[in-house]
Amino acid sequence: MRTTLGSILLAAGGRALAANNSAYVRIAVTAGQLVGKVGGQTLDLGTVNAEVTLPGLLVPEHYVAEPWKIHSVDGLDYFDEPLRSQLNALNRRKALPRGGKIDFDIDGAAVGNWFLVGTNGYGGNGPGGGTYWTGHLSLAYGNIDPALVMISMAFPDGSSRQWVVEGNAPDPATITASSGVVRYEVKDWSGDSVRTSMGLPIAGVVAVQVLAGRQLRAEYFAGLRAAGVGGFDGGAKTYER
Repeated sequence: MRTTLGSILLAAGGRALAANNSAYVRIAVTAGQLVGKVGGQTLDLGTVNAEVTLPGLLVPEHYVAEPWKIHSVDGLDYFDEPLRSQLNALNRRKALPRGGKIDFDIDGAAVGNWFLVGTNGYGGNGPGGGTYWTGHLSLAYGNIDPALVMISMAFPDGSSRQWVVEGNAPDPATITASSGVVRYEVKDWSGDSVRTSMGLPIAGVVAVQVLAGRQLRAEYFAGLRAAGVGGFDGGAKTYER
């Protein structure tokens, strides 16, 4: 019997031996077939169903750099029992869906994914344009405890920050254009639940404002409290989706 690696290389037509050791191919697999091994590191497993389009990624065109994003589904649903229950026993996330959720966009609300205007959506500026995520902003929820409000923001220097919100409120799903400028006091993320985020020091303020035309203005004020932020200044940026 041909080895699994040999089968993959054959199906890839040699393209898997390209300079970046990657190829996009369609390879049928059968139940019980060994498709790979991993050790000494975590495993990134993605499941895609082309017949499903995520409703919470409002502008699919923003994800052409990774077109499978809008068709991502909960991979745990595709395991038969008893393996599914065995995997879920090891799963730290207890909320449904057990495999997590990535699409939170609500039209007219702050919640969900945002991309700096003019940065090519999820794909970023491409070669020579810096790290692709430098234009990304997300107002969403914890992957382990979805009750946890979280803000993730990238910066032009290629760095990024992920924060939890003081008081765990307001819910970004409730922030609309009528809310005006909302000032979130944020704390550097440490822990995966509302409980473990309590008592952390305030790192600064993220101010956001929902605009017309599926746009959002946002700015981070390091080291300040909400009372010290009157509004946006020269560092504010406009995001879209």
